[in-house]
Amino acid sequence: MLKPCKSTAAFEAVPVKNIKINLENAFGLLQKSGFKSINAKVMLIIQMDCEITLYPSGRLIIKTQDKETAEKLAEKTYHITLPAQARLAKTEKRVSDEQQCL
Repeated sequence: MLKPCKSTAAFEAVPVKNIKINLENAFGLLQKSGFKSINAKVMLIIQMDCEITLYPSGRLIIKTQDKETAEKLAEKTYHITLPAQARLAKTEKRVSDEQQCL
């Protein structure tokens, strides 16, 4: 489930299970998949249909006001960057009402 960020025109997605994404590996996978991305060491900035920020915790900030677009891009990003076992374990995303996008 996605919810809008309280502080910006974006959606936030967080995997249900605690995960750790290796940003270096994710960066390479995104490049191989044809997506422009910037490795800022503490996060990846990805350009798909809109800008997406990926953190090592799996948290995504998807800069769009369209919920359907955000859901599709979250699934695509997780599919590319998460190991197969983590994708199988992840069946939905959770978003805390108290978290704010920064």
